[in-house]
Amino acid sequence: MMKVGITTFYYHTYNYGANLQAFALCKVINDLGFHAEQLRFEPTEGFKKIKIGWVKKAEYSIKTNIFKVAQFIRHPRSKIVYYQRYKKRCRAVDLFCREYTPHSKKVYTAKNIHKSIKNYDGYVTGSDVVWSPKTSSSILFLRFVPSSHFKLAYAPSLGTSSLTEDERILLGQDLRGFHALSTREKSCTDLISSLTGKPVEHCLDSTLLLSRSVWENITSTRLVSEKYVFCYFLGNNKRARELAVEYATVHNLRVVNISYYWDAYKPLDDFGDVRLYDVSPADFLSLIRYSDCVFTDSFHACVFSQVFETPFFAFRREVDDPRSIRIWDFLNNTGTLHRYIDTDDKESFDYVNQLFPVNYNVSGISLLNSQIDSSIKYLKLNLEELSSRRIKRRT
Repeated sequence: MMKVGITTFYYHTYNYGANLQAFALCKVINDLGFHAEQLRFEPTEGFKKIKIGWVKKAEYSIKTNIFKVAQFIRHPRSKIVYYQRYKKRCRAVDLFCREYTPHSKKVYTAKNIHKSIKNYDGYVTGSDVVWSPKTSSSILFLRFVPSSHFKLAYAPSLGTSSLTEDERILLGQDLRGFHALSTREKSCTDLISSLTGKPVEHCLDSTLLLSRSVWENITSTRLVSEKYVFCYFLGNNKRARELAVEYATVHNLRVVNISYYWDAYKPLDDFGDVRLYDVSPADFLSLIRYSDCVFTDSFHACVFSQVFETPFFAFRREVDDPRSIRIWDFLNNTGTLHRYIDTDDKESFDYVNQLFPVNYNVSGISLLNSQIDSSIKYLKLNLEELSSRRIKRRT
């Protein structure tokens, strides 16, 4: 059976959406009759040196550690508690990955990942923000793959629609070697096509290619017995958190919160009647499925709210958030853009409270059926082409 290696944010990545899209892309490709698995590699390996303010990316850990020390001095007890909770979350995510997502036995680095070539007939990268100019990972751009091997892009995201001239040149150079190109954001297809001179298809995030019943089969049982608002915020929008609490109070709902706890302890995240930390991706799905409504700034929380037909409110992470294109594009395609609270005037209780529940009979993922079919067709046709090339080489 033809073997396909996938590169995306997966190994030692503790973002729920990242792990669920990694699981989904493997399953879709395997269901098509191929053998796909995630390549495990250190997620920071291969990132080029870029300036972040006054510090280079290679030195970013020094700046991060200084920040963490300062946070520990300001919040010593909270910092210790944060670390303990964060480790629980990591274990829960790792257990899910081991059980559900096929992956390589070996853990690679940027220096030795070229050795994986003997194990795979072709490679796929996607469908997360793997082409961000802020990281430019040599692994995620498949720079290690020789021209003799098939390179396929499945619904990767740039995370932005605004590139500098230098970024445009580098992106074009990286992508011209791909045998087929697609992107997750429809608004970026023309940009990538203009940089590469190749056709670019719009494909959906891999999580949208699986049916609701598939997701229900891996969803945990209900975790919170009371009626509740589920909060999942990745950014620093304080007003979004305040509105969630106010909405829950008025509607007599509990507030269930997962503190993101990624970069460092954030006092901003210390809110909610029920604060959960030991949460796996399957638990994350459960919290969305059984909630009365979701308050979030996460692309994948918006996706699964619509998968389970749960009312939701989407917020910008920060003012002028460059990653908002992901949520905007998805909500626009599902007819739910009015639920994107992306301006100061919308960030009010009156605006949020007057929004009617989503009528999923006329909006939502059902509108994406034709795009789901074309996205699977894109994968199937290109992987079959890879398979035919493999047969010809052997004969």
